[in-house]
Amino acid sequence: MNILLSNDDGIHANGIRALSEELSADYDVYIIAPNQERSAAGHSITLNSPLRVEEVDAKYGSKRSWSVSGTPGDCVKIGVSAILAENEKPDLIILGGDYGEDGPTSLTALTHLKALTAPLGIYGCAGNHDRADISEEELYRAMSDNGIMPLINSGTVLRIRDKNLGLCAVDDVICGTPDYAAA
Repeated sequence: MNILLSNDDGIHANGIRALSEELSADYDVYIIAPNQERSAAGHSITLNSPLRVEEVDAKYGSKRSWSVSGTPGDCVKIGVSAILAENEKPDLIILGGDYGEDGPTSLTALTHLKALTAPLGIYGCAGNHDRADISEEELYRAMSDNGIMPLINSGTVLRIRDKNLGLCAVDDVICGTPDYAAA
């Protein structure tokens, strides 16, 4: 099973490292993430600049890894449409937070992710920039409306090859209201 990981904090971030190290023990993990910190860039896409994609040494147990000069949205879109070979296409996509930067209006940037599909789904957690000016309900609705299963103080269990894979996330500890018991 193939899992695509992306985030807003960049390919060298601790969160993507920990997630990849854990998942790569049982699954084929592919990382396509920004080449640098892109917090608050959201899942917008780059329109007026060329994107630079570089395959880098496989990171954190992953099969293959790429760094992209664009936003997290660019990483996922270009990853699924142009980088990954057919046999590497994701069965599951897991996204880090920061989908918007200025409240509900910037969450419209999520609409370009609506066309993405993965047989086991696309899951995402909230980031600190997501909660600056909007409620949990608004963020949850924006994610859901665009095909991303929100993991905000919640979790789910996927049954894969006679194994359970639990995914869970708490709300951002800075701007949100984390509820560890609910997750």
